[in-house]
Amino acid sequence: MRHLLRLDASLGALAFDAMLRALEAVRSGDHLRATTCLVEAEQLGARANEPRLALELGLATGYVLLTFGEPFDAAGALDHVWATAPDDPRLRRRAAGLLAEAAAQLGEAEETDWWWRQALLCAGACGPAAEATVLQGMAHVALRNAAASGVGAEREALACGALAAVDAAVERQARAGLEASDRDRRRSRLLAGEALLLLGRTTEGRDALAEVVATGRDAALGVDDLRPRAHLLLLEVELERGDLVAAARHGERGVASCGDQRLETTLALLASRSAAVHERAGDAVAALRCRRVAADVEARRARRHADPDALAVERQRHDALRGARAARWHGAVRLAATLDPLTSSPHDPTTSPA
Repeated sequence: MRHLLRLDASLGALAFDAMLRALEAVRSGDHLRATTCLVEAEQLGARANEPRLALELGLATGYVLLTFGEPFDAAGALDHVWATAPDDPRLRRRAAGLLAEAAAQLGEAEETDWWWRQALLCAGACGPAAEATVLQGMAHVALRNAAASGVGAEREALACGALAAVDAAVERQARAGLEASDRDRRRSRLLAGEALLLLGRTTEGRDALAEVVATGRDAALGVDDLRPRAHLLLLEVELERGDLVAAARHGERGVASCGDQRLETTLALLASRSAAVHERAGDAVAALRCRRVAADVEARRARRHADPDALAVERQRHDALRGARAARWHGAVRLAATLDPLTSSPHDPTTSPA
């Protein structure tokens, strides 16, 4: 019996180590290695049969899937952590925050409303910091819908709702005496700035966006996904005002601040809009330079789609993810049996929205 207990403990340590390696691989951008390590962690964790470890692995799985752009599956893993970790506020708080991010990524999917309700339910029980994260995510989705709705009452209502969500997020944290992180403050200002522009309050919107581009990390120190978006919005504002010099400046700075493949869409938009600005200003050389940047982005995308090795890696990643999901559900069955011996039937993944 002691031998079996030692074996379980060593398996748990190995699973935890594999999980940490998966998270480190995600941060370094190595998706294939992250998936391999995550599958290894899931398999070892299932054999270790430690409820606490299973919850940590569920949280890590949700985070990795979210980073890989798989919000639907991530939401399932995170909701499971939320439901089975009632006595651990830290795990529940982290699951709630990531669940809100998953709901934001789901966008217009049929199940999005259900996941937003889940995220708000989780956040309400986890405190103002988690609520603020969810409200920011709601503002982000409202702004995306407002921009897609054209002009009129619907757009104004969505923009007002987004601004109200941002204000509520800030107010929740202030009332609780919490200090928002630098990224939270900047994200709030970015969301507020975009909402104010949609509502026609241009001066206030420009001021909020100017705060975003004036703060945060330098591009040389790491990717800042907030600054390029702020530069893109400011470029459009200056273009509407007729200030081609200011518009071109925001375009150039926005392009320089991207610096990462994850921001390819924003980079392509910035480059093509900057080229249009330079053409209107009569600067053919600068316009050509920006067109080349946009063309390089499209060429990179085309090469990735045409490269059989890249496609093979992508298929391998998806196969491994399917394996990780299967392992997660098997682990969920064992965990449910451990926590609730009176459960009449094992957890069936077909009954879950994820």
